[in-house]
Amino acid sequence: MMLDGRAGPISDSQRECLRMALNGVDQLVGLATSISGASSLITEITPEIFDVRDLWQTVLKSYRPQLIARAVTVEESIDLEQGAICGDRQALASVFERLLACVIRTVEFHGRLRVELHCRNEMTLVLALPGTISLPGAEEDLASVRETVFLHGGQVSIRSGREGGQILSLTLPGDYK
Repeated sequence: MMLDGRAGPISDSQRECLRMALNGVDQLVGLATSISGASSLITEITPEIFDVRDLWQTVLKSYRPQLIARAVTVEESIDLEQGAICGDRQALASVFERLLACVIRTVEFHGRLRVELHCRNEMTLVLALPGTISLPGAEEDLASVRETVFLHGGQVSIRSGREGGQILSLTLPGDYK
């Protein structure tokens, strides 16, 4: 009402301050909505202790035929002092599945995927892709991955690789037995 002049004349600087305030309110409402949506999903996370190496291998095995069909070579470096983590096994399996689905859509025929899985103070999964994740459906998959990892207290990052392509890192907090 004030912005459109119905409450009386306002200066340009006052108009700009009102726009900034309204933008801040919109951002705050968006944040509150995100938090309330995330908090309702947290109840769906069912933590259990399981071996992340076994989970990774199970998911990778299910995608092996698709990787073979595209002649994708998977180079794994699994360095875990302890493989047991506490998290929602089914949700994290979905994370691995979505990541591999992105890889299959991204990596060219005869491509190479480098996978590193480390678990010391935290669990880290690194996927080195020769290409970039920018295909239809990839954004939705990555948003779901980020949401699930966030609910587990972790984070996901994507950066450019030294030799081109992208490096996708997924980190979950420690507390492993």
